[in-house]
Amino acid sequence: AYNPCDSLKITSFYRNQWIGINGSPQNFTAMAEYNLKKINSGIGINFNHERIGLFKNNEIGLSYRYSLNFKNQRALSAGASIDIYNLRMKGLLIYGTNNTQEINSADTKITSRFGLFYSSKTLLLGASLFHPFEPIFRLEFMNSTYQFSRLYNLHGSYKFYLDNNNSLS
Repeated sequence: AYNPCDSLKITSFYRNQWIGINGSPQNFTAMAEYNLKKINSGIGINFNHERIGLFKNNEIGLSYRYSLNFKNQRALSAGASIDIYNLRMKGLLIYGTNNTQEINSADTKITSRFGLFYSSKTLLLGASLFHPFEPIFRLEFMNSTYQFSRLYNLHGSYKFYLDNNNSLS
């Protein structure tokens, strides 16, 4: 059965693209999930910080997962997350040779995610939906708006096993 952790699972990653270029993409994500085996559930917290150009964004969320366990190590899990997302545009905008403008504008919205996941001993299949209500962020800079689009993800994997001779079985 899908068992994301025996008690507590902590995951994080960091990405720094185009090192040395001002405004290059950077991303740091950290997640923790506590497995509540007695009620086939899990609760979690996630944090994401990204910087791309003038944008510096932060997101923090709480999640809940429930799993139905079946025979032969199979399970169907459903989860939801509610997140607070802060979109910030900050930096110095340069027009021509002598014109500059300092930008510091932000907006915060609540967004969510939903997912469904099937697992067996060898097969993992999932589907998720991000930002189903497509929040609109309003920034003071040039009275601009930025809207999140719904994002659909499909994911899957198959686990191959090796026997004692390192051959696929």
